[in-house]
Amino acid sequence: MELHHQVLESRIRVLGEKHLDIAVTCSNMSAIYEDLGKYDEAIKYALQAAQIREASLGRTHQKTRMCYDVVEDLKRIQAQK
Repeated sequence: MELHHQVLESRIRVLGEKHLDIAVTCSNMSAIYEDLGKYDEAIKYALQAAQIREASLGRTHQKTRMCYDVVEDLKRIQAQK
Protein backbone atom coordinates (compact mmCIF):
# COMPACT_ATOMS: atom_id res chain seq x y z
CA MET A 1 0.00 0.00 0.00
CA GLU A 2 2.97 2.30 0.43
CA LEU A 3 3.27 2.70 -3.32
CA HIS A 4 -0.42 3.61 -3.60
CA HIS A 5 0.03 6.29 -0.94
CA GLN A 6 3.05 7.68 -2.77
CA VAL A 7 1.09 7.82 -6.02
CA LEU A 8 -1.79 9.62 -4.29
CA GLU A 9 0.57 12.15 -2.71
CA SER A 10 2.28 12.79 -6.05
CA ARG A 11 -1.03 13.23 -7.86
CA ILE A 12 -2.22 15.67 -5.19
CA ARG A 13 0.98 17.71 -5.58
CA VAL A 14 0.54 17.87 -9.35
CA LEU A 15 -3.25 18.14 -9.69
CA GLY A 16 -4.41 19.59 -6.38
CA GLU A 17 -6.56 18.02 -3.67
CA LYS A 18 -9.91 18.60 -5.35
CA HIS A 19 -9.16 17.30 -8.85
CA LEU A 20 -11.51 14.59 -10.07
CA ASP A 21 -8.57 12.29 -10.83
CA ILE A 22 -7.80 12.35 -7.10
CA ALA A 23 -11.33 11.08 -6.49
CA VAL A 24 -10.64 8.16 -8.84
CA THR A 25 -7.42 7.32 -7.00
CA CYS A 26 -9.22 7.51 -3.65
CA SER A 27 -11.97 5.21 -4.94
CA ASN A 28 -9.34 2.72 -6.07
CA MET A 29 -7.62 2.86 -2.69
CA SER A 30 -10.96 2.35 -0.98
CA ALA A 31 -11.54 -0.81 -3.02
CA ILE A 32 -8.10 -2.15 -2.13
CA TYR A 33 -8.65 -1.53 1.58
CA GLU A 34 -12.06 -3.19 1.34
CA ASP A 35 -10.44 -6.26 -0.23
CA LEU A 36 -7.97 -6.28 2.67
CA GLY A 37 -10.81 -6.09 5.19
CA LYS A 38 -9.64 -2.69 6.46
CA TYR A 39 -13.02 -1.01 6.47
CA ASP A 40 -12.07 2.14 8.41
CA GLU A 41 -9.50 2.98 5.74
CA ALA A 42 -11.85 1.95 2.93
CA ILE A 43 -14.55 4.26 4.30
CA LYS A 44 -12.07 7.11 4.71
CA TYR A 45 -10.99 6.99 1.06
CA ALA A 46 -14.50 6.37 -0.28
CA LEU A 47 -15.73 9.39 1.65
CA GLN A 48 -12.86 11.51 0.37
CA ALA A 49 -13.75 10.50 -3.20
CA ALA A 50 -17.40 11.36 -2.59
CA GLN A 51 -16.55 14.77 -1.15
CA ILE A 52 -14.28 15.65 -4.06
CA ARG A 53 -16.94 14.64 -6.55
CA GLU A 54 -19.60 16.56 -4.65
CA ALA A 55 -17.46 19.72 -4.69
CA SER A 56 -16.85 19.40 -8.43
CA LEU A 57 -20.01 17.79 -9.75
CA GLY A 58 -22.67 18.53 -7.14
CA ARG A 59 -24.47 16.36 -4.62
CA THR A 60 -27.03 15.00 -7.08
CA HIS A 61 -24.61 13.93 -9.81
CA GLN A 62 -24.71 10.19 -10.51
CA LYS A 63 -21.02 9.65 -9.72
CA THR A 64 -21.31 11.57 -6.46
CA ARG A 65 -24.35 9.57 -5.38
CA MET A 66 -22.58 6.34 -6.35
CA CYS A 67 -19.61 7.25 -4.11
CA TYR A 68 -21.88 7.99 -1.15
CA ASP A 69 -23.63 4.66 -1.79
CA VAL A 70 -20.25 2.94 -1.55
CA VAL A 71 -19.61 4.65 1.79
CA GLU A 72 -22.95 3.39 3.11
CA ASP A 73 -22.31 -0.11 1.78
CA LEU A 74 -18.91 -0.21 3.47
CA LYS A 75 -20.42 0.94 6.76
CA ARG A 76 -23.09 -1.75 6.50
CA ILE A 77 -20.50 -4.45 5.77
CA GLN A 78 -18.31 -3.24 8.61
CA ALA A 79 -21.23 -3.37 11.04
CA GLN A 80 -21.86 -7.00 10.11
CA LYS A 81 -18.27 -8.02 10.88
